[in-house]
Amino acid sequence: MQARHASRELALILFSQLEKEISHYSDKDFEDIKNKKILEHKELYKQNTIKCAERNHYIKKIIDLDSNYLYYCLGLFMSDGHFNKNSKRLQLYLNIRDFEVIENISNFLSCDIILKGNNCGIDIVCESILELINKYKISDRKTYKPCDISSITGDKFIYFLIGFIDGDGCIGFRSDSNTPRIVIKLHNSWKDNLEYMSNSLYSYFGLLSAPKANVICNNKYATITWGNQKILFGLKILLTDYTITRCYRKYNYK
Repeated sequence: MQARHASRELALILFSQLEKEISHYSDKDFEDIKNKKILEHKELYKQNTIKCAERNHYIKKIIDLDSNYLYYCLGLFMSDGHFNKNSKRLQLYLNIRDFEVIENISNFLSCDIILKGNNCGIDIVCESILELINKYKISDRKTYKPCDISSITGDKFIYFLIGFIDGDGCIGFRSDSNTPRIVIKLHNSWKDNLEYMSNSLYSYFGLLSAPKANVICNNKYATITWGNQKILFGLKILLTDYTITRCYRKYNYK
Protein backbone atom coordinates (compact mmCIF):
# COMPACT_ATOMS: atom_id res chain seq x y z
CA MET A 1 0.00 0.00 0.00
CA GLN A 2 2.85 2.41 0.83
CA ALA A 3 4.52 1.68 -2.52
CA ARG A 4 1.26 2.37 -4.37
CA HIS A 5 0.82 5.64 -2.44
CA ALA A 6 4.42 6.69 -3.20
CA SER A 7 3.89 5.92 -6.88
CA ARG A 8 0.76 8.08 -6.94
CA GLU A 9 2.56 10.96 -5.21
CA LEU A 10 5.41 10.72 -7.72
CA ALA A 11 2.94 10.75 -10.60
CA LEU A 12 1.30 13.92 -9.22
CA ILE A 13 4.68 15.64 -8.84
CA LEU A 14 5.73 14.71 -12.38
CA PHE A 15 2.38 15.84 -13.75
CA SER A 16 2.77 19.24 -12.08
CA GLN A 17 6.37 19.61 -13.27
CA LEU A 18 5.53 18.66 -16.84
CA GLU A 19 2.67 21.16 -16.99
CA LYS A 20 4.75 24.02 -15.57
CA GLU A 21 7.76 23.34 -17.78
CA ILE A 22 6.02 23.13 -21.14
CA SER A 23 2.68 24.93 -20.89
CA HIS A 24 4.06 28.34 -21.95
CA TYR A 25 5.86 27.22 -25.10
CA SER A 26 4.76 27.58 -28.72
CA ASP A 27 3.08 24.55 -30.29
CA LYS A 28 6.27 23.38 -32.03
CA ASP A 29 8.48 23.83 -28.97
CA PHE A 30 5.77 22.22 -26.87
CA GLU A 31 5.87 19.07 -29.01
CA ASP A 32 9.69 18.98 -29.08
CA ILE A 33 10.07 19.37 -25.32
CA LYS A 34 7.23 16.99 -24.58
CA ASN A 35 8.79 14.27 -26.75
CA LYS A 36 12.21 14.85 -25.18
CA LYS A 37 10.73 14.45 -21.70
CA ILE A 38 9.01 11.24 -22.71
CA LEU A 39 12.22 9.78 -24.16
CA GLU A 40 14.15 10.66 -21.01
CA HIS A 41 11.58 9.16 -18.64
CA LYS A 42 9.44 6.71 -20.60
CA GLU A 43 8.75 4.69 -17.49
CA LEU A 44 7.48 7.75 -15.60
CA TYR A 45 5.40 9.77 -18.02
CA LYS A 46 2.28 7.72 -18.58
CA GLN A 47 -0.02 8.44 -21.50
CA ASN A 48 -2.68 10.01 -19.30
CA THR A 49 -0.13 12.42 -17.82
CA ILE A 50 0.97 13.48 -21.30
CA LYS A 51 -2.64 13.98 -22.39
CA CYS A 52 -3.38 16.15 -19.36
CA ALA A 53 -0.32 18.31 -19.99
CA GLU A 54 -1.28 18.73 -23.65
CA ARG A 55 -4.80 19.72 -22.68
CA ASN A 56 -3.53 22.26 -20.18
CA HIS A 57 -1.21 23.76 -22.80
CA TYR A 58 -4.00 24.35 -25.31
CA ILE A 59 -6.60 25.51 -22.78
CA LYS A 60 -4.12 28.02 -21.37
CA LYS A 61 -3.58 29.34 -24.90
CA ILE A 62 -7.35 29.73 -25.32
CA ILE A 63 -7.65 31.59 -22.01
CA ASP A 64 -4.74 33.88 -22.92
CA LEU A 65 -6.31 34.70 -26.31
CA ASP A 66 -9.36 36.03 -24.38
CA SER A 67 -11.73 35.52 -27.33
CA ASN A 68 -15.40 36.43 -27.23
CA TYR A 69 -16.41 32.79 -27.61
CA LEU A 70 -14.50 31.96 -24.42
CA TYR A 71 -16.95 34.25 -22.60
CA TYR A 72 -19.95 32.45 -24.08
CA CYS A 73 -18.47 29.22 -22.68
CA LEU A 74 -17.76 30.92 -19.36
CA GLY A 75 -21.38 32.07 -19.06
CA LEU A 76 -22.60 28.55 -19.73
CA PHE A 77 -20.04 27.07 -17.32
CA MET A 78 -21.04 29.46 -14.52
CA SER A 79 -24.74 28.75 -14.96
CA ASP A 80 -24.88 25.04 -15.79
CA GLY A 81 -21.37 23.72 -15.13
CA HIS A 82 -19.62 22.41 -12.03
CA PHE A 83 -16.18 23.51 -10.83
CA ASN A 84 -13.96 21.82 -8.25
CA LYS A 85 -10.99 23.86 -7.05
CA ASN A 86 -9.16 21.02 -5.30
CA SER A 87 -9.18 18.74 -8.32
CA LYS A 88 -8.90 21.63 -10.86
CA ARG A 89 -11.94 20.21 -12.61
CA LEU A 90 -14.70 21.54 -14.85
CA GLN A 91 -17.77 19.54 -15.84
CA LEU A 92 -20.65 20.56 -18.08
CA TYR A 93 -23.55 18.33 -19.12
CA LEU A 94 -26.53 19.33 -21.27
CA ASN A 95 -29.47 17.46 -22.69
CA ILE A 96 -28.63 15.51 -25.83
CA ARG A 97 -30.81 17.88 -27.88
CA ASP A 98 -28.10 20.50 -27.31
CA PHE A 99 -25.38 18.18 -28.63
CA GLU A 100 -24.21 20.78 -31.16
CA VAL A 101 -23.42 23.22 -28.34
CA ILE A 102 -21.30 20.61 -26.53
CA GLU A 103 -19.68 19.55 -29.79
CA ASN A 104 -18.54 23.11 -30.53
CA ILE A 105 -17.24 23.63 -27.00
CA SER A 106 -15.33 20.32 -27.15
CA ASN A 107 -13.76 21.39 -30.45
CA PHE A 108 -12.94 24.81 -29.02
CA LEU A 109 -11.26 23.32 -25.92
CA SER A 110 -9.84 20.22 -27.67
CA CYS A 111 -11.52 17.81 -25.24
CA ASP A 112 -13.63 14.69 -25.59
CA ILE A 113 -17.42 14.52 -25.54
CA ILE A 114 -18.94 12.28 -22.88
CA LEU A 115 -22.35 10.66 -23.39
CA LYS A 116 -24.42 9.71 -20.34
CA GLY A 117 -27.95 8.53 -21.05
CA ASN A 118 -29.87 11.52 -22.41
CA ASN A 119 -27.04 13.93 -21.58
CA CYS A 120 -23.82 14.90 -23.30
CA GLY A 121 -20.95 16.91 -21.88
CA ILE A 122 -17.31 17.56 -21.16
CA ASP A 123 -15.12 16.77 -18.15
CA ILE A 124 -11.77 18.58 -17.94
CA VAL A 125 -9.04 18.35 -15.31
CA CYS A 126 -6.03 20.64 -15.71
CA GLU A 127 -4.10 23.49 -14.09
CA SER A 128 -5.65 26.16 -16.32
CA ILE A 129 -9.12 25.51 -14.88
CA LEU A 130 -7.72 26.81 -11.59
CA GLU A 131 -6.83 30.07 -13.35
CA LEU A 132 -10.50 30.60 -14.26
CA ILE A 133 -11.64 29.62 -10.76
CA ASN A 134 -9.30 32.12 -9.11
CA LYS A 135 -9.94 34.95 -11.59
CA TYR A 136 -13.72 34.86 -11.19
CA LYS A 137 -13.81 33.52 -7.61
CA ILE A 138 -15.82 30.49 -8.66
CA SER A 139 -16.86 28.38 -5.68
CA ASP A 140 -17.55 24.65 -5.70
CA ARG A 141 -20.93 25.77 -4.30
CA LYS A 142 -21.47 28.59 -6.80
CA THR A 143 -25.25 28.16 -6.59
CA TYR A 144 -25.07 29.79 -3.14
CA LYS A 145 -21.75 31.67 -3.44
CA PRO A 146 -21.88 33.97 -6.48
CA CYS A 147 -18.94 34.35 -8.85
CA ASP A 148 -17.25 37.70 -9.45
CA ILE A 149 -18.31 38.85 -12.94
CA SER A 150 -17.57 42.56 -12.42
CA SER A 151 -14.60 42.51 -14.83
CA ILE A 152 -16.67 41.26 -17.79
CA THR A 153 -17.76 44.20 -19.96
CA GLY A 154 -18.65 45.23 -23.53
CA ASP A 155 -18.96 42.59 -26.26
CA LYS A 156 -17.42 40.00 -23.95
CA PHE A 157 -20.24 40.61 -21.48
CA ILE A 158 -22.86 40.02 -24.21
CA TYR A 159 -21.23 36.71 -25.13
CA PHE A 160 -21.11 35.80 -21.43
CA LEU A 161 -24.77 36.70 -20.96
CA ILE A 162 -25.88 34.64 -23.98
CA GLY A 163 -24.09 31.65 -22.49
CA PHE A 164 -25.59 32.31 -19.06
CA ILE A 165 -29.10 32.56 -20.53
CA ASP A 166 -28.54 29.29 -22.38
CA GLY A 167 -27.81 27.70 -19.02
CA ASP A 168 -30.13 29.36 -16.49
CA GLY A 169 -32.39 31.64 -18.49
CA CYS A 170 -35.94 31.12 -19.66
CA ILE A 171 -37.25 32.84 -22.79
CA GLY A 172 -41.02 32.90 -22.99
CA PHE A 173 -43.92 35.19 -23.83
CA ARG A 174 -46.00 37.60 -21.77
CA SER A 175 -49.58 36.39 -21.27
CA ASP A 176 -51.08 39.85 -21.79
CA SER A 177 -49.26 40.97 -24.95
CA ASN A 178 -47.64 37.75 -26.24
CA THR A 179 -44.34 39.60 -26.57
CA PRO A 180 -41.08 37.78 -25.68
CA ARG A 181 -39.25 38.20 -22.41
CA ILE A 182 -36.18 36.73 -20.72
CA VAL A 183 -36.38 35.58 -17.10
CA ILE A 184 -33.50 34.40 -14.90
CA LYS A 185 -34.17 32.96 -11.45
CA LEU A 186 -31.27 32.17 -9.11
CA HIS A 187 -30.46 31.81 -5.42
CA ASN A 188 -30.88 35.17 -3.65
CA SER A 189 -27.11 35.44 -3.17
CA TRP A 190 -26.89 36.22 -6.91
CA LYS A 191 -29.09 39.33 -6.63
CA ASP A 192 -26.20 41.78 -7.07
CA ASN A 193 -24.91 39.84 -10.08
CA LEU A 194 -28.36 39.87 -11.67
CA GLU A 195 -28.49 43.65 -11.30
CA TYR A 196 -24.98 43.95 -12.74
CA MET A 197 -26.18 41.90 -15.73
CA SER A 198 -29.27 44.07 -16.09
CA ASN A 199 -27.37 47.37 -15.94
CA SER A 200 -24.67 46.12 -18.33
CA LEU A 201 -27.21 44.76 -20.82
CA TYR A 202 -29.35 47.90 -20.93
CA SER A 203 -26.29 50.15 -21.08
CA TYR A 204 -24.93 48.12 -24.02
CA PHE A 205 -28.08 48.91 -26.00
CA GLY A 206 -28.10 52.57 -24.96
CA LEU A 207 -30.94 52.37 -22.43
CA LEU A 208 -30.54 54.31 -19.20
CA SER A 209 -33.05 52.60 -16.92
CA ALA A 210 -32.58 48.87 -16.27
CA PRO A 211 -34.93 46.55 -14.35
CA LYS A 212 -34.01 45.66 -10.78
CA ALA A 213 -33.82 42.14 -9.42
CA ASN A 214 -36.67 41.01 -7.17
CA VAL A 215 -36.32 38.69 -4.18
CA ILE A 216 -39.12 36.12 -3.98
CA CYS A 217 -40.23 32.98 -2.10
CA ASN A 218 -39.40 34.26 1.40
CA ASN A 219 -36.04 35.68 0.26
CA LYS A 220 -34.95 32.33 -1.14
CA TYR A 221 -34.59 33.35 -4.79
CA ALA A 222 -33.72 36.43 -6.83
CA THR A 223 -35.23 36.94 -10.26
CA ILE A 224 -34.84 39.41 -13.11
CA THR A 225 -37.07 39.95 -16.17
CA TRP A 226 -36.07 41.69 -19.40
CA GLY A 227 -39.00 42.50 -21.65
CA ASN A 228 -37.80 45.58 -23.55
CA GLN A 229 -38.23 44.75 -27.23
CA LYS A 230 -35.11 46.69 -28.22
CA ILE A 231 -33.15 44.40 -25.90
CA LEU A 232 -34.85 41.18 -27.05
CA PHE A 233 -34.51 41.80 -30.75
CA GLY A 234 -31.12 43.44 -30.36
CA LEU A 235 -29.87 40.23 -28.79
CA LYS A 236 -31.40 38.16 -31.56
CA ILE A 237 -29.71 40.28 -34.23
CA LEU A 238 -26.39 39.91 -32.44
CA LEU A 239 -26.90 36.15 -32.29
CA THR A 240 -27.39 36.16 -36.06
CA ASP A 241 -24.27 38.22 -36.65
CA TYR A 242 -21.98 36.45 -34.21
CA THR A 243 -20.49 33.10 -35.22
CA ILE A 244 -21.67 31.34 -32.10
CA THR A 245 -23.39 28.02 -31.60
CA ARG A 246 -25.92 28.39 -28.82
CA CYS A 247 -29.19 26.77 -27.75
CA TYR A 248 -31.18 27.84 -30.82
CA ARG A 249 -34.41 26.44 -29.34
CA LYS A 250 -34.46 29.26 -26.76
CA TYR A 251 -34.53 32.08 -29.30
CA ASN A 252 -37.62 31.08 -31.27
CA TYR A 253 -39.47 34.39 -31.01
CA LYS A 254 -40.16 36.56 -34.07
